[in-house]
Amino acid sequence: MKGSHALIVFDFDGTLVDTAPGIHEGANAILRTLGYPARSLGEVKKAIGRGVHELFRDLMGPGKPEVIEKAVGLFREWYHENPVLKTQVYPGVLPVLEGPLSGLKKAIVTNNPDDLVKVILEKLGMMGLFDIVMGTQAGFPPKPDPGGVLFVLSRTHFSPRRSILIGDSSIDRETARRAGTAFGWVSYGYESLSPNGSFPVFSNPKEWERVLHADL
Repeated sequence: MKGSHALIVFDFDGTLVDTAPGIHEGANAILRTLGYPARSLGEVKKAIGRGVHELFRDLMGPGKPEVIEKAVGLFREWYHENPVLKTQVYPGVLPVLEGPLSGLKKAIVTNNPDDLVKVILEKLGMMGLFDIVMGTQAGFPPKPDPGGVLFVLSRTHFSPRRSILIGDSSIDRETARRAGTAFGWVSYGYESLSPNGSFPVFSNPKEWERVLHADL
């Protein structure tokens, strides 16, 4: 490989796949069931990224922990029944993963529950494109805790200096900082950042090819 980065760790929601429309529909179904007002797609997008519990804390506001837990449980049931409803792989993702980046080690570290993200990947025919997929699970706190990324590094035997985390949020940026990897931001995702030249910006998936040439 010509470039300095040998392992790419991807975020999932807002980076590889646009899951927001489906999450929006499911979250609103749960909110209505529990007597809460529906929220806009923009509000749901802002709440995605920190895990299901934080999603409903943001959408429901201050409330009793048991109500949040009920919402999370109902949502997970809904999501298992509708894993790819209104969900689309971002244009350009599959061609670049199956083409120019096919020879690189690739992983996913996401705050989407581990079982759910694997179901989604299977439904979309993407599971075989990644060496390791890490969603939230017992023993691995959600990002920005670096545990998931560090686990991927240990399993793939790559150092942080030869790895990059590509994501769409400040949570991903902080995760990369804590793990010691480079960070690249996808500007088409769910959160706006101010790069100021401090990290590379990818306006579309084809630009991930820059990793091959260390043009970061």
